[in-house]
Amino acid sequence: MNSDHSSPELDHAADMLSQELAECHACVMAVFDHAITHKDPAVQLQSMLAATRLMQASAAAASALKRLRNPGTHHTVTVRPGEGEGGSGGRGPTPEKLKTNGAA
Repeated sequence: MNSDHSSPELDHAADMLSQELAECHACVMAVFDHAITHKDPAVQLQSMLAATRLMQASAAAASALKRLRNPGTHHTVTVRPGEGEGGSGGRGPTPEKLKTNGAA
């Protein structure tokens, strides 16, 4: 964390935000997986809209984390539906298998 703004409270907030980003990534992947495996187009659309909102929330959280830590923190969300353990089929990757750069 930037030494000009370092404090135990900010460090704790940054750690919590990093954990929330990882969980949000897992949720996005699960919702996208649900969208691609469901047969009903209306459910697919609603799932994609929900995943989009989660991605927007993730981007906002990443921006806040960047401001908490330093200007050099980068956050990228990469979604590849169907690349979970064993491909698609209703299972997304575990949080340990998610790949991000920077924040998580």
